[in-house]
Amino acid sequence: MKTAIFSLSLLIAANLSGADLDLVKNFKPSPDSGKIVYSNSFDDPAELKKKYPVGYQVIRGAGRNGTGALVFERKGKDQPYRLATFPVPNPEKGVSYSAVVYIRGENLKRIKGTSQQLGGLCIEYTKNGKWLSGTYYVLNMADQEWRRHELSVTHVPDVDMKITLYLRPEWEGKLFFDDLAFIRKGEMHSIFLTQPSQLMFRNAENDFTLCADAPSDTVMHVEIANAGKKQEMLLSGKNGMFRGKTGKLEPGQVVLKARAASMKKQIIYHEETFRLTCRTGEKTPSYAVTVDEHGRMIVDGRPFMPLGVFGLPDDKSLAEIKAAGCNIMQTYASINLFEGRKTGDRIKDIRAGLDRIHRHGLKHIFTFKDQMPNNKFAVTQMGKIKGLHEVTSAIAEGIKDHPALVAWMVSDEAHRPEVPDVVRTREAVAAGDPWHPTMSLTYRLEDLPYYAISGDILGLDLYPITTNQPRITLRKLVEVIEAGKRSGLPIWGIPQIFNWTTFKDKETFLRSRSLTRGEIMAPTLLYAISGAKGFLFYSYWDLMDYQKKRDPARAAREWKDVVSVIQALKKLEPFLMSTQKAPEISVEPKNSGSVYAKAFTAEDGRMCVVIAGIDDEAEAVITVPKGKMLKSEYGFTEYLGNGKHLFRTSKLNGDVLY
Repeated sequence: MKTAIFSLSLLIAANLSGADLDLVKNFKPSPDSGKIVYSNSFDDPAELKKKYPVGYQVIRGAGRNGTGALVFERKGKDQPYRLATFPVPNPEKGVSYSAVVYIRGENLKRIKGTSQQLGGLCIEYTKNGKWLSGTYYVLNMADQEWRRHELSVTHVPDVDMKITLYLRPEWEGKLFFDDLAFIRKGEMHSIFLTQPSQLMFRNAENDFTLCADAPSDTVMHVEIANAGKKQEMLLSGKNGMFRGKTGKLEPGQVVLKARAASMKKQIIYHEETFRLTCRTGEKTPSYAVTVDEHGRMIVDGRPFMPLGVFGLPDDKSLAEIKAAGCNIMQTYASINLFEGRKTGDRIKDIRAGLDRIHRHGLKHIFTFKDQMPNNKFAVTQMGKIKGLHEVTSAIAEGIKDHPALVAWMVSDEAHRPEVPDVVRTREAVAAGDPWHPTMSLTYRLEDLPYYAISGDILGLDLYPITTNQPRITLRKLVEVIEAGKRSGLPIWGIPQIFNWTTFKDKETFLRSRSLTRGEIMAPTLLYAISGAKGFLFYSYWDLMDYQKKRDPARAAREWKDVVSVIQALKKLEPFLMSTQKAPEISVEPKNSGSVYAKAFTAEDGRMCVVIAGIDDEAEAVITVPKGKMLKSEYGFTEYLGNGKHLFRTSKLNGDVLY
């Protein structure tokens, strides 16, 4: 293989030397890097079939975000004492680990003894099958809110370890467990390719940008393999961004390997490999959709702000979605779309289903979320085409030119160890259609920003509104958004419009209150303030199918609130999609509640301020430069004079000043 050596530093004046490049190539991975040794999200279909001890079962929908969870229930003191155990594979001698699990409880009460501890989590040690000892987590109470619990241990040589989840025999009630992980202690880092998008170098394009979630002393060693030749370069960066330029690329596969390194410590923090395609000489097709440097989707040559719902593909639902002001819809049934009668030709049937969506004036994000190894819903054969990724590529190629298609969704809340499989799905999609971006979606703070490596766009879908809680806050959502933004990739907001009790029995649902309009508006505006360029509300089918069957009048009222928020975003679109620089504003809190606000300037020079109160009883003074007076759209903001505007709300809500 021929090698061309480049030493580039585009973001600071001093270039890194060729000697530095030779040095960094010999660095070894950091011995202090964090690593997930074992994990279980209780979402794998195999978990539903697994035989757990008496009292334990995996229940779909019982997890942190409507995912699966392991649930233990004890009814009375005579029930046998059982433990759920998970062996730790190959722990390293003398290495420190953390066992992490999310726990919540229901109807817990002590039935005997005096112990105040519930149990919950421990690490047990055995040798030759004989129990030796254990390290126990102190869990004194578990309410209905999911909380993260962590237990630190150091591995002892020649001893086996297992994670144990349990409820002590002095207690009855339910404990819920989710997202169990056993992690080698240390910082976990990430590298993202933010340019070019869609895993593709286009005509005359040889610039690339890498974003590293790594320490500030990081330099980036890059190797690029293409057409039997290799290029190497060492990049210095600024604020985690590393910009480089390849030499001449030939049409075909391009493999870019990036290694985040420390010259001072002489170690590799993290490395990642990206498989792209060079399409020099290819004409960009008329159906191509891209993402520009501002994070905006470009459709038919113009900025397009996706605004829609996770919905149903029948005519009645599509008409209702379009009437609400949406321009896009998402459905989990993409791969089984059809209209009328199925023909037996999957591509033909899918295109017929897309035709119906298109007739209603809507775009569609096609989902491949189930095209994962060991997923029972995966399609692994289509006519003469066999293989999981082969079928994925063939479907993408077969519908890539449909006018309803704008993007591919390649994951839905996959667990961190599954991300490499999602990346493979993304690559299979790009092999069939590189001309539409991919979106990946998660709510797990612990998997961010790393999760963003799996797509061109990162969707964030934490659903924080629980109507049985006396006080609501969006502080966890703020953390998730900030972690997602560290990837440097565009983010889309997935605001919650459903009631969690929808998935419980009818009586529980009917006793629960509705989400308020403010509880839909505040998270939506928080996403807008945070730079989201797309909004998909979750979900139409929960609200207008499941809930409507139980209480039609209530569903109609709640849908009306959703429509009003959609209309609010439509009015904001010229501001959110503008590239004009907005003036700086100040936010002065007046109580313990948090308020977020940001100014936007439309291309025609008009200005607005978007405000989100993320706690109940939030109050703040927002000051606009030059003493400008703006008018409150929703009545939660009072003008005080001299550019000062007082935002005040007693419950979650938001406002827009025009």
